[in-house]
Amino acid sequence: MRHYALQNSSSLSGNLKYVTAAMKVFDPRSKDKTSLKYFMPVLCAPDISKGEKFVKTFLNEAANPDDLVLCQKTFEAVCRHNPTGYTD
Repeated sequence: MRHYALQNSSSLSGNLKYVTAAMKVFDPRSKDKTSLKYFMPVLCAPDISKGEKFVKTFLNEAANPDDLVLCQKTFEAVCRHNPTGYTD
């Protein structure tokens, strides 16, 4: 069920209960880019400091051309939630 919930994260990221549960299973050290693109809407949800820190680090360090889809998902999530923490 977690996999399907994560695939629908963009729809569920406004639900604080869902975001809190998803953040409990998020592993920032994971190299699994497939699941990371599904976590991006959760990581960009407002008031998630752990997510904001991870996203800022990812955007500053993303240099691999294979990260393009992941960057697009990240920018999409940032634009949807419009968190002021990313304006710099």
